[in-house]
Amino acid sequence: MESLSSGRRLFLFGCHSAIVRQVITVGSDSYLHFTATLRPDRRFGVTIHTTGVGLLVTYVDPNGAGSRQNVLRGDLLFAKDGVEIPLGTFDGDFATEVQTAGRPVVLSFSRHVATNPGSLEELLQLSGPI
Repeated sequence: MESLSSGRRLFLFGCHSAIVRQVITVGSDSYLHFTATLRPDRRFGVTIHTTGVGLLVTYVDPNGAGSRQNVLRGDLLFAKDGVEIPLGTFDGDFATEVQTAGRPVVLSFSRHVATNPGSLEELLQLSGPI
């Protein structure tokens, strides 16, 4: 496991950002872990579905806050406010919980970015513009 400098912030579209938390390497595969913030006054625009590996992002509205924070279809949502989401969590219940929180909620995502990556900078380039 290789960690990025603490809370490295990479900006998107000038005003929104995602925070890269760490890069995890499992065997020859690497996964980028990052956070995005769901705010009660903005539409996040992300659809999730329960799968055998967790909550999978299946749609991202290009005009939603999730898109501006670089959440992509295929990302895995694995934690809320730093607490891991248990496997088997029903997507509808989770969506209702975060939408009615009445405060900003920090969501943690994982994205498969490379098999046999080179340097950390090459890995970040492969992941897209986080």
